[in-house]
Amino acid sequence: MFEIELRTEDDILLMKKTIIYVDNIAQGYRLTLYLRSLLPQNLRHLGSKIIRHIHASTCSKCKEEALAEFSRTDRLSLLRYIVASEAFGSGVDVGDIFRVINLGTPRDANSALQRGGRAGRKIPKGELIVYVNARTWDGVQQNLGLLDRRNSKRAKTQDSDSSENKISICSYFRRLLEAHMKRNCLIQTIQEIYGDDVQQQRCQMCSGCITDTPPQPTILRDEVGSSRPSRRRHDGALKIRRSAHRGPGRMTKEITAKAQALLLELVTDLWLCTPATSATQFEGPDAYMSAEKQSLLVKHIRDLETPDQVRCVLGTDWPYWETHQDQLNAEFNKYDALWSRIYRQTT
Repeated sequence: MFEIELRTEDDILLMKKTIIYVDNIAQGYRLTLYLRSLLPQNLRHLGSKIIRHIHASTCSKCKEEALAEFSRTDRLSLLRYIVASEAFGSGVDVGDIFRVINLGTPRDANSALQRGGRAGRKIPKGELIVYVNARTWDGVQQNLGLLDRRNSKRAKTQDSDSSENKISICSYFRRLLEAHMKRNCLIQTIQEIYGDDVQQQRCQMCSGCITDTPPQPTILRDEVGSSRPSRRRHDGALKIRRSAHRGPGRMTKEITAKAQALLLELVTDLWLCTPATSATQFEGPDAYMSAEKQSLLVKHIRDLETPDQVRCVLGTDWPYWETHQDQLNAEFNKYDALWSRIYRQTT
């Protein structure tokens, strides 16, 4: 995902400033957590400083602080990625933004171009990347006669619903999509749309002028010249667990999935009850309880019968134990019967 390999804090300063626009707060929150999870382990404690989420519910003071951090050009600011809704759009004039990403089909061409105009203002080059949903993409391709008929599942879906009438997007943005698919210059198309004088030469910088190059698969190697042998995965295999008090037990994938969902609800509820400080206000449930600790709890969920056993799994370094142990243990006791019922239903 990141354009450079991150190893130290100095590498963070080499990351190009990026704004990612999303459609709603939930999507932005999930994306922010995902991007922070991609950071190397030694830099994850800086995740909230490197990647921030700004949305309509963010207070004006926090928005101003984020914009001030993002505008700095010295080595004191680590902020490189902002995940934002339209709330972060007005008044943003940061000269060294390299990339703007629109995650999802924009509602109109003006919105996409206005967002993209924030990239490359005071640097030689900037990028606008727009992710279009598959249904819109296939609908425009079908109208142009470019839809790959070999992909029968998607082709039949498009045939069944008269995509010309049901794909509802801005007519100008449709023209930009068509220009991209027909390998026409997007700059010339934009000039035509807005009634400007159309330059005669193609720009040789847009996706209509430059042929896309799909990424090549990476072959993992243990050493030079020797490929790592492929590992055969057994998706249907059961996870065998043993309990000193309950005898042999089996945890199927269904049990694991349900246990993970219930545990995530519990962790989220406890996180929401935790008072936020200036240092933790941008952190999410994963900062309250890491994914690794959640996985351990799920793994041993049917064996955790006492608070001491839960504490053993979480470790003595878990900072919320003293303040949340009663509530955590109470919830685990309440769910104990539920784990057993899920187990009986899925085995």
